[in-house]
Amino acid sequence: MKVRNISGSIIVRKTSSNKEKLYITFKGKQVSTGLPNTEYGKSEARKILKQLNEEERNHRFNIKPEKDTLTVSQVFDKFLAQKKKSRDKKTIEWYKCSYKAFFPIDFPVHKVERRNGVTISWLELNIQEMITRQAKSSATLAIYVRGIGVFVHWLYEEGYISFPVRLSRLKKMIKNAPKKPIRVYNEDEIQAICEQLRQDETYKDLAFCIEIMVATGMRIHEVLELTWNAVKKDIIEIESKDKRSIQLISRSEQVNKILEKIPRKPLQNKVFKWSQESDSRLRQALYTAMKNANIERDGRSFHEFRKTFITRLIVHNKKMNIFDIASAARCEIRIIQQHYLKYPTEQLELLLNS
Repeated sequence: MKVRNISGSIIVRKTSSNKEKLYITFKGKQVSTGLPNTEYGKSEARKILKQLNEEERNHRFNIKPEKDTLTVSQVFDKFLAQKKKSRDKKTIEWYKCSYKAFFPIDFPVHKVERRNGVTISWLELNIQEMITRQAKSSATLAIYVRGIGVFVHWLYEEGYISFPVRLSRLKKMIKNAPKKPIRVYNEDEIQAICEQLRQDETYKDLAFCIEIMVATGMRIHEVLELTWNAVKKDIIEIESKDKRSIQLISRSEQVNKILEKIPRKPLQNKVFKWSQESDSRLRQALYTAMKNANIERDGRSFHEFRKTFITRLIVHNKKMNIFDIASAARCEIRIIQQHYLKYPTEQLELLLNS
């Protein structure tokens, strides 16, 4: 509902430091917005004034704000619609799995309870209950809490809930899971897997996908969506995970040799015929190849090819600093610290050669 008659006003005042700031006069009171006297500041001040008028109107005519009538599932749909613009399909699927794990039933998003004198959101109570009841492993629960944490933080930032969910408290309820060991592929395993795949007419090009992942650290969905237009003279351009920027991968001699072997079909821009939706059947083809080559899977899949690339970076380039390693791997420095640098280089080298 539009606000037709906006009461109140925006005025300009000079501060003690002789800077011009915007103030709002509303219902006989004057309050600083903290905004500068610029076009942007005036635009933001008008939004504040409009919101004040909407709240005043709702109070006067006893109109319930939309957020007080929405359920968790309805707001989650809004959340997904917004995030789909900047997140890949796997991340969206992670959000959905996290949501299903903690909210099996629907309820009003703004609902709260008073417990021991503290106001607690029903969102927090549901997550707490499901943490204590679920039979899932600590590691899986921690992943789901991270996923649902993005959603509940968004709810608070967008104004759908008045009380933030205390995620740090919920995380402490999850038993400390032992850190997962790094799992990689050694050179013999990679060659054996690729040989098995090349014997299968349907999945023979998957061997090239694997070789590119090992040589560049690309993720499986990045390889599957790779186009020849993105393959430049000295670099490969790929979209970042949040789809907000283009990341560059150097074309090494090893990468060039792999690209030269890949058959290029006329009028076809995609390097490989598959898409992200083919991930499940390609993973099954990988597992079959490992089985036929008598290679123990040990929980490994496509992502371990990227881990192999990062491990090789650290082992074979001992003079590289952590910034360069993270830059080449296209990941955060803390990921390198938490998952790789906690191991001595000799131990990582042993993994690659075992």
